Amino acid sequence: MTRPALLTVGEAMLRLSPSDGGALVDCPTLDFGIGGAELNVAIAASRMGMTSQWLTRLPDTVLGDRIIAHCRANGVEPVVATGPERVGTYFIEIGPEPRGVTVTYDRSDSAFCYATPEEFDVPAVLAGASAVFSSGITLALGAGPRELVRAIYAPGRRRYFEINHRSKLASLDEMKDWIEPILPNVDVLFASPHDLRDILGLGDDPVDAAEKALANFDLEYVVIPYRVGRVGGVGTNSIRIVGDGVDAYSECEGRIVDPIGAGDTGAGVLIASLEQGLEPQSAADYAARASAWVQTHAGDSAKFRRDEIINADRRRVRR
Repeated sequence: MTRPALLTVGEAMLRLSPSDGGALVDCPTLDFGIGGAELNVAIAASRMGMTSQWLTRLPDTVLGDRIIAHCRANGVEPVVATGPERVGTYFIEIGPEPRGVTVTYDRSDSAFCYATPEEFDVPAVLAGASAVFSSGITLALGAGPRELVRAIYAPGRRRYFEINHRSKLASLDEMKDWIEPILPNVDVLFASPHDLRDILGLGDDPVDAAEKALANFDLEYVVIPYRVGRVGGVGTNSIRIVGDGVDAYSECEGRIVDPIGAGDTGAGVLIASLEQGLEPQSAADYAARASAWVQTHAGDSAKFRRDEIINADRRRVRR
């Protein structure tokens, strides 16, 4: 049997945040990191032992090199086209209540915004993939990225897609228009209660909405992630997988240091678990645990080992 392998498609950006947890308006120094939903998903899947590739477009600069190095250091093989444009950046301020978390994007006209299928050998890239993943974030970055996602979502592998609507990138109406052509080519749909209600128009009850989505779009599963909690407190990360005869639910509590990337990590772990042949309940258990785990440290990317998620226990000190 061919080893499961994941291909994700999307943009990564430079992540800049106040070093002392203060406010961007007057911070003297910034911490430097890398973030991006689809790359975060690939990293989490890799942490779970799945072969992972990430397809993107970057400038041939030291900043592009820095993103590629981060990708490889986290066990993911990049598939990169190059262009003359810039690397996108986002600034993040993470504060306790009442400040909360604020993300400020500076990503217009980045290299990935101009990605097209013609820049990649799509059949060759897909030949080694048992699963593909992208999100509504990628759809919001331009016409070329939307064409690229449609090209990658070819039959012959399990196709995962997360709606992941970001109001700072696209309106509800724009996202509805971009999602519609993708859904017939999706097998497993990640959709928050907000996405199910406001993008797909399937009602207020998430489980009922997920069941409607299964029937309307001929899906294998609908995955409903949901997270509550505030920085400095204890939050709850939950995952529900709904399918034909399947209703698997799991939740995990954890202290919130940095919530960015938690949903991506949960998605990557869930994908790896299903692709490795685990039952939906185990996939939900591991995904919820991993999502809570990644919130306990700064930075977008998963930093756990597979055995820490699979064999987690209640010991406070591991000796």
